[in-house]
Amino acid sequence: MKKFNIIAAYLKKTRGIGYKDTLPWPKLKADMAHFRNLTQTTTMENSVNSVIMGRSTFESMGKRCLKNRLNIVLTRSKIDNGSSNIDAPVFVNSLAEALSITNMFDKMVDQRFVIGGEDLYTQAITSEWCDKLYLTEIDLVEDIECDRFFPPIPRNFKQVESKQNNRLTFQEYVNVSDPNSQENQYLDLMRQILENGERVMDRSRVGTRSLFSKNLTFDIRVKNPEETDPKKLIYQFPGLTTKKMFFKGVVWELVWFLNGSTDVKFLQDRGVKIWNGHSTREYLDSIGLHDVPTNNIGKGYGYQWTNWGGKGINQIEKIIHQLKTEPESRRILLSAWNVGQLDQTSLPPCHCVYLFKVTNHQKDKKTLNCQVILRSNDMFLGSPFNIASTAILTILMSRCVGMLPGKISLNITDAHIYENHVDQVKEQLTRTPLEFPTIKIDQDASTYEEICDLTYENFKIDYHSWDQIKADMAV
Repeated sequence: MKKFNIIAAYLKKTRGIGYKDTLPWPKLKADMAHFRNLTQTTTMENSVNSVIMGRSTFESMGKRCLKNRLNIVLTRSKIDNGSSNIDAPVFVNSLAEALSITNMFDKMVDQRFVIGGEDLYTQAITSEWCDKLYLTEIDLVEDIECDRFFPPIPRNFKQVESKQNNRLTFQEYVNVSDPNSQENQYLDLMRQILENGERVMDRSRVGTRSLFSKNLTFDIRVKNPEETDPKKLIYQFPGLTTKKMFFKGVVWELVWFLNGSTDVKFLQDRGVKIWNGHSTREYLDSIGLHDVPTNNIGKGYGYQWTNWGGKGINQIEKIIHQLKTEPESRRILLSAWNVGQLDQTSLPPCHCVYLFKVTNHQKDKKTLNCQVILRSNDMFLGSPFNIASTAILTILMSRCVGMLPGKISLNITDAHIYENHVDQVKEQLTRTPLEFPTIKIDQDASTYEEICDLTYENFKIDYHSWDQIKADMAV
């Protein structure tokens, strides 16, 4: 669901907003200019804002549309809409419909404003998707009769601005509750990169916008901690919702790593194509890996995880043993960065090092946390994968050692957006996060061998998201 703002003017004494379907006070030029500026100013190029109003409010304007804005009118009557442009009003039956229909229009809709009347204000101000209130408080000496009133402001709104202009006070309130503040940190980072990122021509020759040293932290929450059967535990985990994620790819890639495989055909046979571009004969030959077979990545992630340097060292098994025997250790580390073999893999590891940290040592069940260090992170395509994969890896490792999963943290050295992803990122930034998904693993996963035997079908994911946004991977 899209977030929206409320804009309203009301009398200070009574909170009155109308009388007999008209404004009860004379026209106030300063307030009209304030209204026009807020509802017409957009944050994106080639976009418009929408104004959402009740039927009576629309009729009080003489059934005329506010110019340069998409006018959406709520009505209980069935009315056919005209052409998909902003010159004609759009009639809908509910606020939810008003917030969801804007994709049908030629121009992208940026901000959404609810502009009245009383019934719609009352409904909108209690919605979790109401983001800001722009309120003009009118202080008049004379008493003015009103039959329509603005509702009380809920406690979850905090006033952040108040400006006086003669008899008018322009106030701004922000909703301090958020259905998914953790995903917003990811969106905020992408916004920072778009606005402030240094333009760099990278090895792919596509070009990036890049920022140095960024961190993202997410919680994993067990929703039924009282459950004693691990196969029935339900984990809420950070699977991003502002675009549809390919969880089948996330799970199968992780299982592929854990099994120590570097053969891309394992993934291809399961409908996962994310490594195709880095395993073609043409690509391997272009970087000098003539001896690496087609559809293979060489001595990459899975190889180093389970057979470090070809010496038979299985880091995953060692970590499970450490977590069981030395949970207080600060040396529980998984590394894919083998300096001596970087020229023997099709892509030097991006997620180089995982550090596991146990907390809550005095509780019945300890908590397992994980920080991953990424030398480089494609924020649009790669980062959502890395976030979800790290969370699921932490869940699996916690299952193996009888702990609860806690937090994951991504420490990103080069956080970048590819130039050919900019439009897709801008589209994603118009979306409001939904609640994170949940996952349940319906098979035993208490040993290294058991987690290696898991299939995608063992992961029961309850996931709701916005639509997919497609983009090409830079190779």
